[in-house]
Amino acid sequence: DDAQSIYGFRAANVSNILGFEKDQDATKIILDTNYRSSSGIVSLSNFSINHNINQFTKTCKAYDSRPHKPKKFSASTPIEEAVFIAEE
Repeated sequence: DDAQSIYGFRAANVSNILGFEKDQDATKIILDTNYRSSSGIVSLSNFSINHNINQFTKTCKAYDSRPHKPKKFSASTPIEEAVFIAEE
């Protein structure tokens, strides 16, 4: 998935994904339904991802239609972040 930034820490190169269809004579299949996050989280993700110029253009949708709104929180330390998450 070209939108998964988690692979960056492994020195992954997104061009491998973006060029795979052409380089391997493959068929692209877009999986665009998120089964774990609410529609509010998926909408925020779509907004953020759409600013990426190196991507397959897509709009994800949430299976869970609850309009749960994400909260913005900035922690000063990992401990402060952990406490906030645990309390939520």
